[in-house]
Amino acid sequence: MNKNEYINILQNPSEINKEQIGFINSLIKDFPFFQSSRAIYLKVLKNSENFKYNQELKLTAAYTTDRSILFDFITSNEFQQEKIVFNKNELKNVKLLDKKKEKTKNQIVEFQKDEMHTFSEWLTVSKFKPIDRNSKKK
Repeated sequence: MNKNEYINILQNPSEINKEQIGFINSLIKDFPFFQSSRAIYLKVLKNSENFKYNQELKLTAAYTTDRSILFDFITSNEFQQEKIVFNKNELKNVKLLDKKKEKTKNQIVEFQKDEMHTFSEWLTVSKFKPIDRNSKKK
């Protein structure tokens, strides 16, 4: 099966044959997170009233990111896919990242006069445990 055949199955899942079902089943085994193949297989099971449908529905729902789309696909006779529209002007107005700030590597870090502790004092202070004021005195 090639890409065009798979796209045709996606567009017309009711026209799938047994050979294609086997291919889709092997796709699911090889690529368990491939959502479209799971959805097609589930739709085929539902249309044929297969006993495996309920178990496969649980699995497909677990692997699917948007269950509402899965529900619409399974229950509808024809799946109405929304058209994706790109606005070319929107891409032109994208704000680029800010310029990189200069690295401070190998530069002396300036301290303010109002800073009370040295680095070693901060390390000592950070090791203190908080006082438990709720404990009962003996």
